[in-house]
Amino acid sequence: MGLSINNRQDVTSSIKRSIKWIIVFLAIVIVVSIVGIIVLNAVYSLDANSFAKEIAIVLLQLIAVGVVGSVSSLLLAQYSAGQAALQAKKQQEEEELRLQRERARAVEAAREKEERLQAEKAIDLQRIDIKNKNDLKKDIVKRLGQIYHDVKGVRRMLRAKVLSVPYDDKNISTANVYLKPYAQYMETFNDLQLDLEGIKDEIRYGTIHMALFSSNEEIYKSLKLMEEYLSAVFNEYETCKSKFNEKAYAPYTEFTRLQDLLSSAGKDSQTAFRKHFINEYKGTIARMLGDLVNLEAA
Repeated sequence: MGLSINNRQDVTSSIKRSIKWIIVFLAIVIVVSIVGIIVLNAVYSLDANSFAKEIAIVLLQLIAVGVVGSVSSLLLAQYSAGQAALQAKKQQEEEELRLQRERARAVEAAREKEERLQAEKAIDLQRIDIKNKNDLKKDIVKRLGQIYHDVKGVRRMLRAKVLSVPYDDKNISTANVYLKPYAQYMETFNDLQLDLEGIKDEIRYGTIHMALFSSNEEIYKSLKLMEEYLSAVFNEYETCKSKFNEKAYAPYTEFTRLQDLLSSAGKDSQTAFRKHFINEYKGTIARMLGDLVNLEAA
């Protein structure tokens, strides 16, 4: 594109050399002409019609032509130098503009690269966050399922070990409750109630700060009902210890919460155990499982 910097320097140097030699040539012509005129005047008489006068006139004309030619050459050289300077300035400006554009493109490319890296990083962090939440959800589902099955296991053992007659005996209303196995299984029951309370509080924390499940509030309410039911059964055990006689048993009819727990809990049952524990568990677990994210599709 145009002259390079080295070429511009060569042109400028060439113009300077030309001007120098023009000045030298002009000086030589003038000096030689003047010396010639002086010599002619000294040797010959410069009369009006003398040959020497003719030569002197020619020398004067030569001086005039040399001066005019030199001045013209100087002006031309000056013009050429000016044009070269303008061309050099123009090329310098174009070069600076090209460099500015290249720098701008480099900055834009760097910005786009940084934005792309930040976007990829954000996606990775989002996937990590989704995976962490998913793992936590799975853990809660697993723990809640274990509590549910353990409660049903304790319920089954209470039926088998605590009553003085088989649970399905027609005289169940006359049965007694034995304190020792009752106390033993209520301790396990208490542990399960505390575990459920822990899950409930985890969900409640999420409700306040960062909803873990999309239906966090509904899940919390269901867990609260389940936990309150287990707590009520255990509280009955704590408050009914005075009902046991010296033989360590008491009438089954004195334990309304225990009766509700051990009663039939089929799908048509109206017991609190069915409504506040089984049904709430099934609804809650369905909401939780429906909220798990397929990480491959995320």
